[in-house]
Amino acid sequence: MINIRWVIFLFIGISHLSIAQTKKEIISKIIELNSLDGRDGIENPILEKNGLSNDSNYYNFEKLKKIISTEELQKLTKHKNQVLRLYAIDELMDNENKAINVKKEILDAINHKKIIQTHSGCIVDKDFTYSIIYHNYWSNVRGKASKPPHETDEKKIELINLKAVNEDILLRDINSEILKLDEDLYWLIYDRAFEVEKYDDRLKKISFIFFINTTIVPHLNI
Repeated sequence: MINIRWVIFLFIGISHLSIAQTKKEIISKIIELNSLDGRDGIENPILEKNGLSNDSNYYNFEKLKKIISTEELQKLTKHKNQVLRLYAIDELMDNENKAINVKKEILDAINHKKIIQTHSGCIVDKDFTYSIIYHNYWSNVRGKASKPPHETDEKKIELINLKAVNEDILLRDINSEILKLDEDLYWLIYDRAFEVEKYDDRLKKISFIFFINTTIVPHLNI
């Protein structure tokens, strides 16, 4: 008679092996496509027999995050593939996981200036990883702003979003650090930073110096 315990152990072992192979398979597919794809709104996307997509990493990462632990997700933030890294970073940010240091990730990304392919809707483009991380956090702050459930006035909603951005301590700190840098960054980053209204005196001074150095000094014949 077959020992029931051996059957259970064998079943568990096979299950773990199958999951491990699936994780590796999904990660390989994400690296192969090497594109940071957003949700495209397709309810029934065309997938392979293994459930993976040859067209969109959005679906591939959605499948991956369902079978990996938080610890494994944190390890992926250090992966050498930038697309995989950014998916993991964004997932941790969205879940407000304290293990992710958003400011450090943005400043490190500015230092390395990596560029990856992005795909949103029908637009395929390339973007700096620092801009992607920054705007993902910026969007999270706006998206989680407390809004009246039946508010439809876009101007009022935008004011609520702006107030949330103004009052987010981490975002203000990130903006302050960015304005200290002597870097030629994507213009929209600076546009977001100057969008904040409630600067303290130190940040006002930094902002003024940055404005002088980037808009006036280059045009002086000295």
